[in-house]
Amino acid sequence: MAQSIKSISSLVLEAQPSCVQFSPKDPAYFVIGTYQLEPDREVRPSSTVQRRNGSLVLFHLRDLRPCFWCDILTQNAILDLSFSPHHGNIFAATTSTGAIDLYSLCFDGGAAMEQIRSFQICESSNLVLSIAWHPSSDHKSSIAISLSNGKVGVLSYEPSKHTLDLVQAHSLEAWTAQWSEFAGTDSIANVYSGGDDSTICRHRGQLEQQQQVNTGEPEDDTYRPLSQNKKIHTAGVTAILATPIREGTTEILLTGSYDEFLRVVAVDLSNRSWKLLAEERLHGGVWKLQAFTQIEEREDGTIVFGVIASCMHAGVRVLEIWRSSKLDWSIKVLSKFEEHGSMNYASDARRSLPNEGTHHSLVAVSTSFYDKKLCVWRFDYALPTR
Repeated sequence: MAQSIKSISSLVLEAQPSCVQFSPKDPAYFVIGTYQLEPDREVRPSSTVQRRNGSLVLFHLRDLRPCFWCDILTQNAILDLSFSPHHGNIFAATTSTGAIDLYSLCFDGGAAMEQIRSFQICESSNLVLSIAWHPSSDHKSSIAISLSNGKVGVLSYEPSKHTLDLVQAHSLEAWTAQWSEFAGTDSIANVYSGGDDSTICRHRGQLEQQQQVNTGEPEDDTYRPLSQNKKIHTAGVTAILATPIREGTTEILLTGSYDEFLRVVAVDLSNRSWKLLAEERLHGGVWKLQAFTQIEEREDGTIVFGVIASCMHAGVRVLEIWRSSKLDWSIKVLSKFEEHGSMNYASDARRSLPNEGTHHSLVAVSTSFYDKKLCVWRFDYALPTR
C-alpha cells in the first residue's frame, strides 16, 4: 500500500501556480511560474481573447521552508518553464501570448532573474503550452515546443538569429512535446508529442525535412508524422517522459493522460508500431512526469528508476518503474502526497542538501492551482538520484 506523505511546510501564493523547477546551479532556489485570468471590466462582445497575466517567482528554501526572494511580473501568463541542462543559469518560459522568453538566474551578490531574449512563436491569441531542451550539448540551443493550436515545432537560436519549424501535428491542443533521449546520438533526432486528440506522435527533429508516410493515396500537403497512435490513450495525452532505454529497435516512453493512467509504451523505430507494455491508474489526470533517479540496471538484467507524477485533482504520486529480467514492465506506487485542495499541475524533486535530511532523502515542492498552495515535503529513496 502506498505511503501517505505529510508536508513539512506550506504557504499560499499570490497568484495561481502553473509550473515549478529547482535551479540546477543552486538547488536551494526554485522558480514558480504563475497564471492569472483577468476578469474583463469592460463589455467587449467583439473580443474573444481573454487577458491573462502572470509572474516568475524565485524562492529560497531555507530549513525546508520557502522564503520569497524576488519576482518578475509579466504581461502574459506563464504556462511552462524549463532550465537548460547545458547552461544551469538559463531557463525558458512559455507564455499565453505565443512567445518563449529566456531568462538568466544569476547568483553574483545575491540571486536575481533577468530576461535576456524573447521569441514570438505564433499569433498572440495562441498559447505556447510546453517546452523541452535538446538533450545533446551539440544542439544546446534547440527547444521542442507545443502550441494550443495543435502545432509542434523546434526553435533553434544563435546570438544574432533564430530558426523556427512548425507543423500541424494535432487536431486539438498539443499539450506536450519531448525530445527522444537518443536525439544526440541518432542521425535522425526524434521529437514526441501528445495532444488533446488522444494521439501520440513521433516526428523528425528537422521538421521541414519530414518524410511522408506512403499511404498509396495521391500526394497532398497534409503533414504526417513518422508514426502515430490513436488507440493506446482514451483521452488527451498530457505528459511524455522519454527514457534512455532501448530494446533492439524499440524505444521506451512513459506517458500521462487525462484518462488518469500512467503508461509504459514501446515505439518501434523500424516499422512505426506502438505497443502498450504496462499501465497504472493514478486516480487523477497525469499532467507532468519527472524522473528523479538515474536508471539502475542490475546484474540479472532488471531495470528500475523513480518518477514523480503531478496528478491534477489527485495530488502527487511517487513511483517506481520496473523492467524484469524477462523484459516485463510494471509500475509501483510508492507514496502519495494529497494535501492539495485543487489541481496539482506542478511538482519538482531533487536530492536533499547536507542540512536537509539523510543521504537517501529527496526534497519535493508541489503546488495546486486554484487554492494557490505551495507545499514542501520529503521522502526517502535508496536508488542513486539525479
